[in-house]
Amino acid sequence: MRKIIIIFAIILILVLIIKAAIFNSVDSLCVLASLSGRPSTLSNLFMDRIYEIAENKDISDILISRLKKSNKQALHGLYLRILGVIGEKKALNDFMFTYFKYQDEKESLIISDVLNCIGLLGEEKVAIFLEKIINKKGQWVLLNYLIARSLYLLTGKKNSFINPKGEMQEFYTTNDLIKAREVILATRDRKRCFQEMIVLDNLFRR
Repeated sequence: MRKIIIIFAIILILVLIIKAAIFNSVDSLCVLASLSGRPSTLSNLFMDRIYEIAENKDISDILISRLKKSNKQALHGLYLRILGVIGEKKALNDFMFTYFKYQDEKESLIISDVLNCIGLLGEEKVAIFLEKIINKKGQWVLLNYLIARSLYLLTGKKNSFINPKGEMQEFYTTNDLIKAREVILATRDRKRCFQEMIVLDNLFRR
């Protein structure tokens, strides 16, 4: 009986050690979040933990390094999403590099991830670039909405965009977008807290 208790205790300790290691590793959490599907309760749990870590620790260098090395679209999108939500302005060059690197039609999903997340950085100078490419002829038309959304987050302006039917469409805001814009304005010159990160990440959870 005593041996069984000792074995059980050892197993429990190992489980707790492994759990602690995983839940404190941004790399592990990113992989788990990408594997659990988006959006999902499980994925949101992993994302919450990432933002808890980001509130107290600078994780941007890890994410930027992984973004440069990864060739998996799901992880690309996740790294961009997290960098945008935490408001890491120094990642702007990496966003732009990724955008121009994957101009091939086969990589349009990665480009959509860039345009979907770049407005979250709160870097106003990006708006000039986005205004040049919105409704650009020959561009994958679905990108126009994402560009309009990022422009709203950066400037507060509601830009009309060409929809998949080839028609001009007004950009409409939602409560989530309005709240996200408020967070971006409030954190232009300071680090975002966990609750503010969650407000921004809600854009990906609906």
